[in-house]
Amino acid sequence: MLVSVVIPVFGRQKSLEYAVESVIGQTGLRKRDVETIIVDDASPVPIIAPSGLDNVRVVRLAKNAGAAGARNAGIRASQGDFVAFLDSDDAWRPDKLWSQWNFAEQLSKTCDLSKIAITCGFFAPNRLDRKLELRIPAAATRLKDFLGGCWMCPGSTLFLHRSALERTGAFDERLRRLEDYEWMLRFASQGGQLCVSRYGGAIVAPSAGSKLAPVRNAIELVRSILETSQDIDLSPADRRTVESYMELEMTAALLSEGKRYVAARHLLKSILLKPRFNASVSDFWERSGTVPGDVQSAFQRLQANADVP
Repeated sequence: MLVSVVIPVFGRQKSLEYAVESVIGQTGLRKRDVETIIVDDASPVPIIAPSGLDNVRVVRLAKNAGAAGARNAGIRASQGDFVAFLDSDDAWRPDKLWSQWNFAEQLSKTCDLSKIAITCGFFAPNRLDRKLELRIPAAATRLKDFLGGCWMCPGSTLFLHRSALERTGAFDERLRRLEDYEWMLRFASQGGQLCVSRYGGAIVAPSAGSKLAPVRNAIELVRSILETSQDIDLSPADRRTVESYMELEMTAALLSEGKRYVAARHLLKSILLKPRFNASVSDFWERSGTVPGDVQSAFQRLQANADVP
């Protein structure tokens, strides 16, 4: 049994080293059962793998491909029965991989692993008060459940059997944003289900936000994909849910560029499309403000190691 960990990176040498360290420090699995593939997405200064580590290698891309292209390159270079993803500015707690692998072993007795995606709990700062909290994602069993967003933080929590990737296909490299969302919709349309390991395994650094242009372009492409897809059949209510989420993505991008007034209009439109009292399209998480000391320390280190690509 081999787990391949794919870490896309663009210019984040300092934060990458802590991400890789958190993979190397995984417990429960033997060292030889985990390989780490760092995908250097054509960084201006080539990424260097931390020295003295076994089963860690760098795949350097000649041209920047974005997260989708970098993940695809990592998957192609991987040899594992299972594939896990980790963003270069995040980190894992020591039992993250073992808890998901053990969960997959249990599921394999009754489920087809090609139709299963496994996520886990993760720690992230609340956007309102910026306090660190644990979020346990909601499970999803129908396409309808996946329409409202990418609440499972797939870039650092997703754990898949290789057959699930082969069944669903690669990430769409045309997308510079929303590549996770589009992939999850294809996965769900083929009968895929999201299962949740309740262990808080990932520690997620605060996002700097996405620029407006790539978000707008991605939204238009996702709309086009959904309009022409023969496999993703959406009712009018489903399409309103998708559009509500698209408006929420526009809201976040506009806020990251300081355009608060226009952002407020998009947020209002999102709420009118799918009436609710919270910003997120659905109630996606169980939340807890109880944060272990090791997570607090790790988060402080993530902040200290943060570097801008």
